[in-house]
Amino acid sequence: MKNFDSKSTNFYIITQEADPSTGNAPTNPPNGVRVGDNKLNLVFRGLNVNNNITDIEEPKSISNLTTGNIFDFILYPNPVVSRTTIEFNLNKESNVSIEIFDLFGNKITTIHNGKLNPGTYHALFEPNGLANGIYICKVIVEGQPVIKKMIIAR
Repeated sequence: MKNFDSKSTNFYIITQEADPSTGNAPTNPPNGVRVGDNKLNLVFRGLNVNNNITDIEEPKSISNLTTGNIFDFILYPNPVVSRTTIEFNLNKESNVSIEIFDLFGNKITTIHNGKLNPGTYHALFEPNGLANGIYICKVIVEGQPVIKKMIIAR
């Protein structure tokens, strides 16, 4: 990804798109990464906002979106029926925030926000009262965000 000065802000959005001729998600969307399958038609895009909006350089794969991060997590089971586990490992004491969002960017809940010691962690999330659909799990470690989609299907 391009490096931007401190006065600019990067945003990441998920859009639902379809190829007009096939109805499927675009195979290689410009300035985005295809997420999911043809039924979901989701594209993950990065935007940079300062005085005007410009696309962030197109990532080559989803793994490139977290290159350079010292952190990743796994989310299981996914799709979620009654609860899911957010599992991650920290190699040093770190500030950690775990949040769940809907696709409109509304925060559903904060699972954790604070310092954690080195070790392996298992955070549980029970989607009580949430409708079936796609949600975003965002984990931030020392200011480095990593997001994953979470499907609730009961």
